[in-house]
Amino acid sequence: MIVPSLLSAQELDGYKNLCIISQGEGYGVVDIIRDFFVEKGFTVVIGKDNISQKRDERMATVICTYSYEVKSSVGTFMTIEFTNMLGEKILTLNGHANGWDTVKHEVRKSTQKALKRGIMNYSYNPEKTPMPPTPRSNYSSWQEKDIKSYMLTTKDQLEGIYKSVGNPYFKLAILKEDDHYISMVLDSDQQYWTYGDVNGIYDQVKPTYYSTTFYYENFKKLETFSTIEENGVLKIGDFTYIKIFPIQ
Repeated sequence: MIVPSLLSAQELDGYKNLCIISQGEGYGVVDIIRDFFVEKGFTVVIGKDNISQKRDERMATVICTYSYEVKSSVGTFMTIEFTNMLGEKILTLNGHANGWDTVKHEVRKSTQKALKRGIMNYSYNPEKTPMPPTPRSNYSSWQEKDIKSYMLTTKDQLEGIYKSVGNPYFKLAILKEDDHYISMVLDSDQQYWTYGDVNGIYDQVKPTYYSTTFYYENFKKLETFSTIEENGVLKIGDFTYIKIFPIQ
């Protein structure tokens, strides 16, 4: 018999929201997981598109995926994995049901066993919620219209709104803050990023060159250099952005 990974509910204490990625198998696995976590006090959504866009709520969210294997001679094996919004795997649960019943029944039973044996004394503790490694900015609370109004008053070559060329998609506002520049996310197709997040810090070292700390994907850090061309093309390492506002 396979015993679940007994990392215990303590691994989940920093989270209060659960996003389940459905496999569409039709055996009711999603319903079992959802009901189990609702009873524990979680807010549960189905599908990544339904994750809150609020920064604090997103960071308190854990993504749940599952898979199972049916072996006619030994039964059904269920694996349930939990990953946070930083892309870190925080818990894996395993459940097993003997192959003495229908596949549907065995899949459901192995799911229930994995949850009940692996998650016991859960208690939400916001102090355990992970935070992104990227800073916030005084501009993070500005609306895009306010940013555009400000940018119409500046002649700085780097400040502006940019869109990425190719994937991943980012729409960024680059603004001067204190003695450096920051890039702030206005829009992205990346699940880890939301409006107002700072994903880059730029220090000018030559007229068109900037020493850059850049974050991408699930907060991967890149130390590189950026260059801005007269036509509004911004190169950040291997990434290319085009200035779309203001148009010179």
